[in-house]
Amino acid sequence: MVARGLKFGVLLMTVTLIFSLVVSRFAGAAISYRAAGLGNNAGGATTLNVSKPSGAQDGDILIAVISVRGGTSTTITPPAGWTLINSNDSTTILKSSVFWKQSSASDDSIYTFSFNSSQKASGVISGYSGVDTVSSPVNAQNSQVNASSTSMTAPDVTTTVTNTMVIAAYSTATGTTMTAGSSMSLRGQDASTGGSAATRTTSGLQDIIQPTTGSTGTKTMTTGTAAVNIGHTIALKPAASVSQVGYRFFDNTDSTSVTTAIAAKDTAASVSSGVPFRLRINLGVSSSEGSALAGLTYKLQYALRGADNSCDTSFTSESYADVLTSATPVRFYNNVTPSNGAAYLTNASDPTRSGVTAVGQTYNEDNPISVTTSTPAGQDMLWDIALMTSGVSAGEHYCLRVVKESTGATLNGGYSVIPEVAIVAATVTQANYRWYSNADSTTPGSVLAAQDTAAYSVAAGTPIRLRQRLAVDTASLGINQDFKLQYAERSGICDTSFSGEMFYDVNNPGGENQSVTANSTIVSENTSYGTFSWTSPQNAAGEDSTYAQLAGATTGSYYLQSSQHGFNIRPDATISGIELKVRVYYEGYDASDSNVRLAKAGIPVGTNHATSASFSYMSPAYYTYGSPTDLWGTTWTPSEINDTNFGGMFSGWTSDSVPVGTLYVDNMQIVVYYTVPDIIKFYDNVTPTNAASISSIGSDPTNGVRGTIYQSYQEVNLFSASTVVAAGSDGLWDFALATDSSVAGKTYCLRMVKSDGGLLDTYTNIPEISFASAGGPTLDQKTRGGQAVVDGVKSPYSF
Repeated sequence: MVARGLKFGVLLMTVTLIFSLVVSRFAGAAISYRAAGLGNNAGGATTLNVSKPSGAQDGDILIAVISVRGGTSTTITPPAGWTLINSNDSTTILKSSVFWKQSSASDDSIYTFSFNSSQKASGVISGYSGVDTVSSPVNAQNSQVNASSTSMTAPDVTTTVTNTMVIAAYSTATGTTMTAGSSMSLRGQDASTGGSAATRTTSGLQDIIQPTTGSTGTKTMTTGTAAVNIGHTIALKPAASVSQVGYRFFDNTDSTSVTTAIAAKDTAASVSSGVPFRLRINLGVSSSEGSALAGLTYKLQYALRGADNSCDTSFTSESYADVLTSATPVRFYNNVTPSNGAAYLTNASDPTRSGVTAVGQTYNEDNPISVTTSTPAGQDMLWDIALMTSGVSAGEHYCLRVVKESTGATLNGGYSVIPEVAIVAATVTQANYRWYSNADSTTPGSVLAAQDTAAYSVAAGTPIRLRQRLAVDTASLGINQDFKLQYAERSGICDTSFSGEMFYDVNNPGGENQSVTANSTIVSENTSYGTFSWTSPQNAAGEDSTYAQLAGATTGSYYLQSSQHGFNIRPDATISGIELKVRVYYEGYDASDSNVRLAKAGIPVGTNHATSASFSYMSPAYYTYGSPTDLWGTTWTPSEINDTNFGGMFSGWTSDSVPVGTLYVDNMQIVVYYTVPDIIKFYDNVTPTNAASISSIGSDPTNGVRGTIYQSYQEVNLFSASTVVAAGSDGLWDFALATDSSVAGKTYCLRMVKSDGGLLDTYTNIPEISFASAGGPTLDQKTRGGQAVVDGVKSPYSF
């Protein structure tokens, strides 16, 4: 018997647990009480002010009970936006009405109810979150008039959905206090004043959650004084519970359809920066209560995966932000053909759930994400979202989630999955090339040399064209990874070691005038000038709102000397001007500069540029000394600028008048202006525009059987793929170039690098071009000639 009883107990516990899990799985997010607001109009008036519940948020549902003397002869007019639920009266003694409203941040802090005559009145407003706002929040309601008693009764109603908030609201024709009924929670009460208690009103409200459907039973509340009274019962239905329940990543297509899934359902995907992709995401609607969803709006958010290395549902390690159409690491992608908000097109690989109907919503290229097709409880909603990453690094992981659009609040039903993308980098190789003569078109002119072969005896100053391939492997090359073209005079051979050459960026047309700006990284005190010392001189390095300070320096201070600016100007540049910018302000009576110079090899040189400037008072600002053509009374070489001891020298003074002046210096910044020779530069043809599309020609350089993704015609440095290059394919660019006369008799090597100057992963071919000397071909060019004809091209000089 003991064993049998134990077995029955275990079985009962098991059934109870299963039932609990089922209820938990399908129950929506519970309605929660937020706060209550109270009001009375003292001895009577034609209006009643009731406070908005503190902490009420957008979308909360507010329930108001208003009690007014006068009964049938009294009319209650609510403020704009309030809807009557029901109203009742006890002959000419008491009028009681209940209203609802959806809270808004634009609401005033007081709601004013009006009457057709001056009457004593009181009211309570109670706020609730998690209520259905798709349709009417009221699932059931009723009211009744009660004879004079200290027991007030609100009538029974029958609910048709689970987890309703049952609210019992009361009005009594006396000034008194109210006590909540059994298991009920009293949320607020207030009474009018003036005259005898029998001429007043009292309003009160209590509530309780009813988990199941069916009869609520009557609800009672007691008072300290008997009087006629009115009870109202209102059952609020919970919002449908919406959960993030599934997702899948796909390759992007220029349509509302998707083709290849790039990961299994509910599995992270690997993507490359700049490569568009698609996220199909599934939000489930609870199968137990709430209206069918329509018209609601959500938005997509992203976060860099946190230190716990998990895109989990706790969100504790991530900081989420809205996905935008630009500027965010994960951003929306604008395909050419489909329109944002176009109808969802189903796919056999959609992230659907077994046995659950999925309702397709929209294709999206921007927030918000809207419910355009009504979705009943128990079904799922699917969206198709076009995305891309930009400015991200290989090895980073990003998490994605859907939240409410208006408030950014997380979904009330929670999250069972979090989409994740891992950033991978393509392996890029500078591969095959070919030289052509120039033509005023995106198609180059005649072939100058065989594929992967140097072009010889090219006339200096003649525009030329280079078609270059980049081989892409491991992952796709995205459309936002920038590259640039560089050149170097050949020192031996144009090989892939680059050990003997000094490479420079190919200039843009008119790009010989350049400048570079750098903050100081070290600032110290130099005592070669002045007599007053600075406090914390090191704080004048870098713009960080920490300050070197000078006080009581009635004559010039010691120098603040900046150094280690980190310049790296090419050795063949000509320095044309230098600016020293000091971020400074003062407090007190007055302060200014005393001596301002530059340091060459750590020694003050040149002319003093102090101006007795009137510095900004109490607010830091940059003051500029020098100009783009000012060499400060001396000459400069790139090596002197690049020296770690090159910097600025700043001495100041402060007034000793009351209040004593204090000078604050936050940063010492230097701008160097210089020109570089136009040895090899981009050429600006008349007809084609930079970055125009290009197409194939018969003589294009090839790379075995690898496919070619044609990119762009380039007249400017810094360029990227205009079309994604899939792994296993090559991108091909067409460069229009020109030279000055100094190239005559010389040979140059060219290479593509990353936008920051970093090398590509590998190089298999280095374009080489040799220019004829003024008097004809060089001995080297003659030696490299011969009678050979390769790919139908004969060397220009052969003997």
